[in-house]
Amino acid sequence: MPSPYFAEAWTVGSGPSLRISTTSTLERGKRLSSPDSPMSQDVVVENGSPELCFSTVRVEDNWACLDSEIETLFSSLENPNPYFSPEWLRCWLKWSNKEQKPFAAIVRDGHGELRAFWPFVEKKGFLGARGLWPYLNNEANYFDPLGFPEAIPSLVKGVHGLLGDYHFIWTSLLRDSFWTNHLAPVLTESKAPCLLRIARKTCLADLNSFSSFDEYLSDRLGAKSKKSLRYSERRLLDLGGVTFERHSDPEGIRSMLPATCLVEVNSWKGPAIAGLYSVRGKRAFFFELLPALAEKGRAVASCLRVEGFAVSWELGLLWQNGSAYGLHNLAYDEDWKLHSPGKQLLVHNLAASHAAGRSVDFLPGHLDYKQKFATRTEPVRELHWFRRSARGFLARKLILLNMRIRRRLMAKAKGRAYAAFHQNLDKYLGAFPVDSKE
Repeated sequence: MPSPYFAEAWTVGSGPSLRISTTSTLERGKRLSSPDSPMSQDVVVENGSPELCFSTVRVEDNWACLDSEIETLFSSLENPNPYFSPEWLRCWLKWSNKEQKPFAAIVRDGHGELRAFWPFVEKKGFLGARGLWPYLNNEANYFDPLGFPEAIPSLVKGVHGLLGDYHFIWTSLLRDSFWTNHLAPVLTESKAPCLLRIARKTCLADLNSFSSFDEYLSDRLGAKSKKSLRYSERRLLDLGGVTFERHSDPEGIRSMLPATCLVEVNSWKGPAIAGLYSVRGKRAFFFELLPALAEKGRAVASCLRVEGFAVSWELGLLWQNGSAYGLHNLAYDEDWKLHSPGKQLLVHNLAASHAAGRSVDFLPGHLDYKQKFATRTEPVRELHWFRRSARGFLARKLILLNMRIRRRLMAKAKGRAYAAFHQNLDKYLGAFPVDSKE
């Protein structure tokens, strides 16, 4: 149940419609949302249900105190953020930088049940500025919160109110539905300075709208691309001993993980430090995470083998009770690139998703091969929120400067490393010939 001790009244932004009011058992309650307090703050947000209570929670060691509640919430939602399942939260906290200070904004109903959850980590900025960064900031492809639709407005307004304690809040890679339905209305009322941008786009494939997989391929690929696809398939099959291996159970995934290491090492991603295991500690993280996800039916790992030797592998995430498939990782052995093993495995898994009635999310990153197989795209947005203060102003200027420097560096590298990077991406799945339809 929520704590009976509530914070004193405080205001979000400057508009009366964003005022956060509280009920207190103390005449002058201490502001429990202070970054120096390990306790939680409980407030009721106006313009929302009077039974919804916003609070903040700090978990120094693990997510055990909220684990079962997050699991119940995650399993109850129609379209949850797949990266905020308890398995991701636990493993990232265990294997991430120990200096990370996890912080969760939550909403409970009148019965004390968890109705919304948004994890962050506390960060220190320049000149003592305090801020919030996305939880799983170096792993996840989405950062929008978990929550029932009726509880999300209270959560967003409560997080906005945390600018009273923090100088900046960074929320990255937010899906379009969350942005449009919940965050945009608060932004129109807020007077807090902010930076908005469409950070990336995500490609999606609505496979259920096609009666057969061949119909889908004909819709997405031109005649030359389909011919190239069939040629690569025949050339690979002619080698003999070609098998597609697919696991969604913990033991099966665990048994396949050593083979994935060999593929990652021999992939072009290895030298580019862009592979799943390229950063130190990531292999241990995923070796623990993937079987745990599979135990809950939330991960699928597949590989293409030739005479028992793995030449490509793919990691997919499952949500919406298994009806949504997210392409988290795809890699292939560089020595086999002429046979397009990455492309062959991708098409094989797309066919399996069509047979299972799944939709496919290629996840953010508007790459050529994703656009080719997608039936639609959606923007993925990023927001920096700042307190109206000297430190908030300075934080905003520094982030703007960082953005300008990054743009200049990318522009200079476009003709060299950046171009080489995209050239390798074309090799990644095997280049498709271009025809009039494409």
